Amino acid sequence: MNKNILIICCVLLLLSGTCLAASRLPARKKLIQYGTGAPTPAYVAENISEMEKRPFDGLIMRLAGKGKGNNIFQGGRWDVSDYAADMEALQKIKWGKFTDNFIIMNTASAMDWFSDQDWDNVVNNIEIIAKAAQAGRCALAFDPEPYGKNPWKYSEQIHAKNKSFAEYQAKVRQRGAQFIEAIQKHLPETVLLTLFTYSIFPNITDQPTPAKREQMIGQQEVYGLYPAFLAGILDAMGPGITVTDGNEPSYYYPDTHSFYVAYHLMRQTALGLVPPEDTAKFLLQTQASQALYFDYVFGTVQWKNILSQFMTKEERLKWWEHNIYWALKTSDEYVWLWSEKMNWWKNEGLPPGMEQALISAREKIAQQKPLGFEIDEFMTRVKKEQQEAKEAEVKKEQQEVEEAEKATSEAKN
Repeated sequence: MNKNILIICCVLLLLSGTCLAASRLPARKKLIQYGTGAPTPAYVAENISEMEKRPFDGLIMRLAGKGKGNNIFQGGRWDVSDYAADMEALQKIKWGKFTDNFIIMNTASAMDWFSDQDWDNVVNNIEIIAKAAQAGRCALAFDPEPYGKNPWKYSEQIHAKNKSFAEYQAKVRQRGAQFIEAIQKHLPETVLLTLFTYSIFPNITDQPTPAKREQMIGQQEVYGLYPAFLAGILDAMGPGITVTDGNEPSYYYPDTHSFYVAYHLMRQTALGLVPPEDTAKFLLQTQASQALYFDYVFGTVQWKNILSQFMTKEERLKWWEHNIYWALKTSDEYVWLWSEKMNWWKNEGLPPGMEQALISAREKIAQQKPLGFEIDEFMTRVKKEQQEAKEAEVKKEQQEVEEAEKATSEAKN
């Protein structure tokens, strides 16, 4: 059965009301907070009444686990007793306004995809986190960025010299199925909020032929094996599972158009990387989400020549409100906010007006009102100044190289 026929069948099922999967759409738009220093269950249990005064619908937590962390692909076989304090704290949390809360799973890897023993350990670790989520009436979040040894990079895998990329794809797809099976064993009806799925491959999903897309995936240095893992998730996910593409690349969007392009990628163009047999599940059980990066918008990251460095304080607030508004507008349900240099829960590092701009954006969405302003005028100026600064930086580096070469030449003479 080709992909077009599958899509038609899916639509017919929707119209007839006989779908096996229960769609979450339409859904209320929700803001989810995440950041470095994500709170532990113990902190949340103790401070939830104060935390819920912030303008969010939920948060992403990390387990303490006696220092074991949340990297499900490493640490050997976790002992559930190391997470007993987390479980106890999760059961004590008295959720009120925060209706959608998540526990993070990280992916730095010390495992061998082909080792059944390693994967028995990984499944055990996933089940511990899933049980914790169940205890806290939470869902799970998944960060594919490894921050350590990369499980998705073919050339770094243990058997890369004697097993082909295609062999690895098949095994990783099998493990993706085991991953979601371990989750739904304890959470048969849940959301898996990924920080990104197919949104990380915009230049590949655009390719016109399956052969070209497959070729480019094989050449993908950092995340080449990730689509196979996603295929395994789609293969095995039950009707109660919803997977969101968190679209981490939206951190950097400078205009409204970028959000619309990303939404189309996540809901339509991404089908170019979805196995045909999983098309119906993809259409019914996945969502498009968006992300915002506080430190990038407000210029607290130590990077050269980013857009916010050429803005006034007022312009940063407008960009922030603009991106919150359009992120919510172009998401199916969730927008998650990442921060590093500020802490919502401890009231540290919040710029004046930032929280009110966020509240303003979400109220306009809830009331179906227009944003009420454009950022194009000052963004045109900002981009021009950014480009000039980059060119000046390149010119300066070239001059320094020329001066160094001249000094070396004179010293030799």
